[in-house]
Amino acid sequence: DQKKAFHFYTLAAEAGDPVSMFKVGYMYTEGVGTKKDDDEAVRWFRMSAMKGVPEAQFKMARLCEEGKVFGGDRMALQWYTMAADQGFIPAKFNLATMYYEGREVKKDFKKAYGLYDEVASTEDADALFMTARMLFEGLGVEQDVEESMRRFSRSASGGNQLAMEFISDLRRRQNTQFIKIDGL
Repeated sequence: DQKKAFHFYTLAAEAGDPVSMFKVGYMYTEGVGTKKDDDEAVRWFRMSAMKGVPEAQFKMARLCEEGKVFGGDRMALQWYTMAADQGFIPAKFNLATMYYEGREVKKDFKKAYGLYDEVASTEDADALFMTARMLFEGLGVEQDVEESMRRFSRSASGGNQLAMEFISDLRRRQNTQFIKIDGL
């Protein structure tokens, strides 16, 4: 019963439980057990985030990036950092991307690589792709084409479309070179 769940989560949230605050925010966002209300959702997400729930901190960062709450990339960086410091993997990936792109921070490929590599250790296909790319180009890390190729392969096996395209393109180029070399 979604309405009962909403009722009891709200009671727990009002009593100060930060995880329940996050769940109430989610329920308001999706209109689960209650009427959809984005303002109420943000209010509960913010309270949960301030009490240290990494999922809520991540959600606040996303809302900042999307322009749905005040702060933009500057605040998103702060929220992502808080969640990443608690080990929240999606926040580490998005924080790495901010360092990679130089959004609201100075580009720092070394820091980006370190964060992506932490996420890649969980076999995340997107993080494997980013570390493979950085290893291939020597961005923020010593160039290592062999390790790069291993990671591109693992990323492709994990479903990353860009890694699949990279490997396919590389194979096409190799076949073209063999044809030219062999004269076939």
